[in-house]
Amino acid sequence: MDHDEMQNAMLARGAHPRHVCALMREVFGLTGHITLAGMDSSDGFHIGSGGKQGGVETPDEWNMLVEHLLHPLTQSWTIQGFGFILPGWETTISHAVWADNIWLIAMRIDHLRMMVAELTEVIYKAKLRWKPSSLEILC
Repeated sequence: MDHDEMQNAMLARGAHPRHVCALMREVFGLTGHITLAGMDSSDGFHIGSGGKQGGVETPDEWNMLVEHLLHPLTQSWTIQGFGFILPGWETTISHAVWADNIWLIAMRIDHLRMMVAELTEVIYKAKLRWKPSSLEILC
């Protein structure tokens, strides 16, 4: 998670700026060092992304980031008629999110291609990348 994107996501969700500041203080301005057995530590390097391993707040921060990234896309996809309309509910379902998995739901392959392209562009701008070994398509 890019720290700037994470901060923007929390503020967009309406988190109080003081709360955002307190959470971001835990991850901003950190320096890492690599130490391998029998070797000196590396020079320090800036850590500008990621969440606290095992932090109770980390899943919520990740969820806020994903929601923030998907929100404009889902609005656009609904307007374009992408996704699946649930009969009797008048609700369009275009995606589902579970942890770090995102499922895109489309009625047509050309819609799915466009959704994948648009989502790829958004996540790359947020300094996230697809994990090729985990990509799947169900038709």
